[in-house]
Amino acid sequence: MAALCALPGPTAAQLGHGDAFWMAAGGELSLAGTAASAATPPNPAALAGATGWAFSLSPARLDLSLGPVTGRDIVRAGDGVLSRARREAWLDRIGTGLQRGGVDAGLGPISVRRGSVALDVATSVFGRSRLPADAVELLLFGNAGRDGQPGDFALAGSALDGAVWTRVGVAFGARPDPAAQPRLSVGVRLHATIGHALVVTRDAGSVIVGNDATASLLLPTIATGGGEAFPGFGVGVDVGFTWRSAGGVTGLALENAASSFGWSDSALRYRAGETLIEGEGVETDFDARPVSEAPPTLRALARRLRPARRIDVEHVRGVTDAVRLRVSVRERIERGLAPGRPDARLVGVEWKARRWLELAGHGGVVDGRGRLGTGVRIALGAWLVSAGWSIDRGDGLTGSAMALSVGR
Repeated sequence: MAALCALPGPTAAQLGHGDAFWMAAGGELSLAGTAASAATPPNPAALAGATGWAFSLSPARLDLSLGPVTGRDIVRAGDGVLSRARREAWLDRIGTGLQRGGVDAGLGPISVRRGSVALDVATSVFGRSRLPADAVELLLFGNAGRDGQPGDFALAGSALDGAVWTRVGVAFGARPDPAAQPRLSVGVRLHATIGHALVVTRDAGSVIVGNDATASLLLPTIATGGGEAFPGFGVGVDVGFTWRSAGGVTGLALENAASSFGWSDSALRYRAGETLIEGEGVETDFDARPVSEAPPTLRALARRLRPARRIDVEHVRGVTDAVRLRVSVRERIERGLAPGRPDARLVGVEWKARRWLELAGHGGVVDGRGRLGTGVRIALGAWLVSAGWSIDRGDGLTGSAMALSVGR
């Protein structure tokens, strides 16, 4: 948990962006002529009318968040010993709240399109951690505490969630009536999701009593470990629509409109995570048990750690031949632990500065935090290279996201 909280850098889980330039512009539905920039757009309806073939690779996507003590604070601290003044300042910033951390990373998607049919595969990594102020005080000052005197510490609120999965999908887009104006396009993506790893940990009443030199650490955990090739599996479907008229293009996509993904009980193991320290005596219990022996609330949390159902609405309007405005609204329908790209209200602009150069930027709110982002797309012959970067601040967290993609 401490290692995850020490990550240097909010959050865009699920399966990543088809093109880093879309992230830079604050959108993901691949509208207004951008479908050709990636083989498999997030909205399958954007495939309608596509011709020829295309290839796209997004080799890197990394999204980190940390707060109230941020990654910048840790980097500025240098490699030496933390001064007492700095440690006290960090603890004061946390107050009675939580130190939170998050990571969302992706490999891919790797996408290939032929005409209006496309195939894509991507792997995603999701992680969240929480540490209460008492746990941070232990990390910074040891069991003597901030005042140098043995004290009592409660770790209530400590948590760690993580998952890794891969999705393989095939998408198709079509126009029901190609001659109709305004023009309607529809699309469907069928996909299979393979879960590779899962971990869910919650504190169950850990207490450290300094005066008695005793500690009772209770961190029950459910994690993969049954030796199965596919600990999680399921199939699902995404649906999308685009509506093109003289006023621009509007798109709507419902991700995981239906999904059967779940984690296999036989692939999960429960560990009580108990450590009892009394004087010089130490007793531990980390034996692996069937997941059926885990507390019901912990089993429920593990079941909810899956790809989320989410709706995206986006409108793109051309201002000039070289400038487009983009308005995006993203809403995750499922809550709790179900990961997915966070709720967002974003406005972006795209500018085709040269035949071979496009620039983009956006601003808005993501999960209650302010966001600013920018990026570039460069045409190198038939190849397109895109990069995007954004920063988030607010709600006690600060974070940054980066994406890179290559396609033709």
